Amino acid sequence: MLREARREVIIVSPYFVPGKEITRELVAAVASGKRVRVLTNSLVANDVAAVHGGYSRYRRKLVKGGVELWELKPAGSQNSSLFGSSGASLHTKAFAADGESLFVGSYNLDPRSTWLNCEQGVRVDDPVLAEQIEKLFVLHTDRKHAWRLSLEGGQLRWSDGDQTYKNDPLATRWQRFQAWITRVLHLDAQL
Repeated sequence: MLREARREVIIVSPYFVPGKEITRELVAAVASGKRVRVLTNSLVANDVAAVHGGYSRYRRKLVKGGVELWELKPAGSQNSSLFGSSGASLHTKAFAADGESLFVGSYNLDPRSTWLNCEQGVRVDDPVLAEQIEKLFVLHTDRKHAWRLSLEGGQLRWSDGDQTYKNDPLATRWQRFQAWITRVLHLDAQL
């Protein structure tokens, strides 16, 4: 779907570990004129800090390459289909292209889903459903729900328009340590 897209793609994945190949493809899509937007869990909203560590290795390249990247804030009181039963983290796994087609299923964009798990999903060519994913994406990437990542002087920054952070917002030292150890040990294939 990424290669078939003509104008834009939207990716929603709670466990987003794109790896070198997908990172390269997403950046290449932007370079070819496509708009690429991604929503995933922030470290503080993620229930598996190790997965976040694998993802964090690719954030700078994605943002530098023009991929629009948001990380979901913890949101205990939200009620929406984008959230799991706790309301604290992202649960939906979806991919939409050009406002015309979408893929929804159990597949996270991570190596574990690709190589180890038995994931399922369905691709639907339906502009009405694709538009609903777009609307939910816009809703959940607003300043109340997510931080937008950017680069400032080559360093990642998280901002909701009110506050800007220099590292993973609101995360504890323990969460940061867990993510760091996974990142430095390059355990992506296990995530």
